[in-house]
Amino acid sequence: MNHWKKAAFRTKLCGVVVAVLGTGTLALADTANPLMVIGNTQAKAVQEGNGAELVWTIQNTTADVLTLDDGLRTRGLDFNYTGGDRSDSAAVSTISGCDAGVKLAPSTGACILVVAFKSPAIPDTLPENFDRGFWDLIDMKAIEAPFLTASGPGVGNVSSSTLVGRVEVDDVGVSPVLPEPPSFLLTLTASILGWGAYAFSGRRGGFLGKA
Repeated sequence: MNHWKKAAFRTKLCGVVVAVLGTGTLALADTANPLMVIGNTQAKAVQEGNGAELVWTIQNTTADVLTLDDGLRTRGLDFNYTGGDRSDSAAVSTISGCDAGVKLAPSTGACILVVAFKSPAIPDTLPENFDRGFWDLIDMKAIEAPFLTASGPGVGNVSSSTLVGRVEVDDVGVSPVLPEPPSFLLTLTASILGWGAYAFSGRRGGFLGKA
């Protein structure tokens, strides 16, 4: 399908390594980035009328204290139609975590970014056709996958790799085809990487280790 060709291209473009585990997939982190995105590809399938959350862990891999800015929110987030039934839609309802001003400690500092969404974005007035729609999270200004930005006194301005968020909205009675990353593996990875900074948790979802 055209949607999956686009998805495969974007995955290769972001340098994501995907490991198949059971019936789901886990996208491994991009270790070459100053702001490492853990759980790079988040995929959720919901029935029309329901919502869910896309969750990423963002870790500072530099030897500097990084301070997040508000670029993610000022650029805006939305879902872009990429295939299937255009009448089934998703909309960003809230963005929490990794706020502007959060400081991430060198090497171990991390924050959790959660993008909650609902469906449908616009109530469906058409008769249900027992179909599904596919939507990708985008930066509204650039019309591409979003990313986070930060700065540090020793490294200057830095950015994360892209946040890949995919949503499948299914009519009631339609089985989803989109697998999602096992949430327990994402939680386990985030716990291990954030352990060194746990006792020094900072404000608004960020962790700040010893100076």
